[in-house]
Amino acid sequence: MQPGLSIIGGRNLNDPRDERVQLAGRLLTLQNLDSPVKFLAVASKVFARTPNPLARASMVIQGGDYGTVSSTLIALGPKPRDAIFQYSDGPASEARFEDYSPLLRDILSRGLRESRSKAAAAVEMADADADLAEAAEVD
Repeated sequence: MQPGLSIIGGRNLNDPRDERVQLAGRLLTLQNLDSPVKFLAVASKVFARTPNPLARASMVIQGGDYGTVSSTLIALGPKPRDAIFQYSDGPASEARFEDYSPLLRDILSRGLRESRSKAAAAVEMADADADLAEAAEVD
């Protein structure tokens, strides 16, 4: 995944065949989204866009046996503490986005700590291997 805006609709990431992905991309790039908070404020409105009698394009699919069941907004920054995760348990036009950012931050922080521990262990192992090789050369 490349840095920047990525949208998943009903299929693949940034799918050029998905009309909702294209619509969201157009609507979100019309704004100056210079912070995660501003992005989330605009995105929550974009994803709540419903069909209307004037045939305005819609993000929410309604009716029949098929429709929008949830929406997720995620903003990631350089550090885990910058991450924002909001989830709407239902179409965003009907259900509020709830904030689950602390959970995402905890997961990212834990993963970062684990990867740092593994990297430190790998360095220690490489140092030990180098010491053994050096000792073998001396003998």
